[in-house]
Amino acid sequence: MLNYTIQSATVLTLLYWVFFALLSRESLHRMNRIILLGILLISAVLPLIPHSVDFSFLEFLEENEELVQEVNGQADELVLLQPVATLLPMPESNPWIWKEWLGVIYLFGICIYLIVLVFKFIQLARFLKKGLRHTDSKGNTVVLMNDDLSSFSVFHYIVMSIDDYEHHKSVILLHEQEHIRLGHTWDLLGLSLVQGIQWFNPFVWLMGRDLKAIHEYEADKAVLALGTDPKSYQYLLVEKTVKQAAFLLVNGFNHSQLKNRIVMMNKRSHHLAWVRAMALLPVLLLSFVLTAQASVSAEGKETFSGTVASAESGKPMPGVSIVVLGTTNGTLSDADGHFTINTEKGKKLMFSFMGCKLTTVSLKNPEKPIVLKLQKETMLIDLKDVPAPTSFTFPEDNDGEEMVFVVVEEKAQFPGGVSELNKYIKENNKAGVKGKATVKFTVNADGTISNVHVSKSSNRNMAKAAGELVKSMPKWKPARQRGVAVSTDYLLPLTF
Repeated sequence: MLNYTIQSATVLTLLYWVFFALLSRESLHRMNRIILLGILLISAVLPLIPHSVDFSFLEFLEENEELVQEVNGQADELVLLQPVATLLPMPESNPWIWKEWLGVIYLFGICIYLIVLVFKFIQLARFLKKGLRHTDSKGNTVVLMNDDLSSFSVFHYIVMSIDDYEHHKSVILLHEQEHIRLGHTWDLLGLSLVQGIQWFNPFVWLMGRDLKAIHEYEADKAVLALGTDPKSYQYLLVEKTVKQAAFLLVNGFNHSQLKNRIVMMNKRSHHLAWVRAMALLPVLLLSFVLTAQASVSAEGKETFSGTVASAESGKPMPGVSIVVLGTTNGTLSDADGHFTINTEKGKKLMFSFMGCKLTTVSLKNPEKPIVLKLQKETMLIDLKDVPAPTSFTFPEDNDGEEMVFVVVEEKAQFPGGVSELNKYIKENNKAGVKGKATVKFTVNADGTISNVHVSKSSNRNMAKAAGELVKSMPKWKPARQRGVAVSTDYLLPLTF
């Protein structure tokens, strides 16, 4: 519901901006009325229509938005990448997240609006039961009041003071009959429904003001077209301008600003007004894109994201392998333990990390971030039943290069294990810098290291030192899949 409301408000705001800037001062009142009603309808319906747009051409925007150091022979070149995710770890003990609080506030606003709406309906219904009644020549019910009030119409009712009926019956009655004939009350009823949904959006209230003004322009134009003298009609407006109708869904004789109504009576529309209206088409296309479900590679895919942390320490875990079961679609958690992956609902994600229990998670709600705590456990894989790999070969990617695996049966390892890796790092900090850095690199099938990137660092010197240290490492023990050495990516956090 909250997503629908935000999308609906965005569509209405964009389209109304264009209308206000280009068309609000035009005297093509019928066209402007149709456009405003169309904006209300489109903003309410478009977010409900299932449609998707393929954003695969924007995949490069889903990288990490950090200043990183390119160290493959170009240590001084800086590369700007975009964020994979910017999610904060969510405490499991607090189920109330900000979206839910916004939802509560939004529903509270709707309740207040509905209470006021019902109250005004009751007030109007009671008011219409007062006074003297008779039926005019159009079949409308005319209600005459002793009070000195401004004349107005609602549905098939016309409310006038006895004084106005005795002295200005023909003009005022004709004006209100035009409101009823043109169905202006139904416009205001639809407007009220959209205002209830978007009560927080100031532009829907501004649109309501403009729509009511257009109603008056239309009624004024119709009255003058039937032969009413313009000057005497305008003098009557000046005389009645001090009175205001204070009921819901009504169209008052003197509702709009007097100056604007008189200007519109004497104004001729510009011949390019219809051309200006065409400016709404690209904005409508933009609205279609904004309300579409993003699809990276195929229709039906959605974006799931979350955080992986250690169950023991609670600290985020970088480099966790995350893959959609039954596919080759996978990713790695970043330096803060965050990840983002595109797949269908109902699929399962498998999380694996050296020394931790292999864990699977079912994907249900893409709007709710996944918070996973990995337990320490050594996972032993029995491969005795796997056929000998002597005749097994792995496919190559589209460029003819060897495939880089995300999830493997045996991970790549520094010679001698983690203890030797820590020892190597301490002994080879030749620059003597201090700080933290996270280095991403590929361990090739022959154990060599390539594609070294520093994705996060405390400072420039730290980035350079971390990159050079990784590049100078001896050959690693490569990862293995079905007994065959393969290339795989590795994420290494460093602290000097």
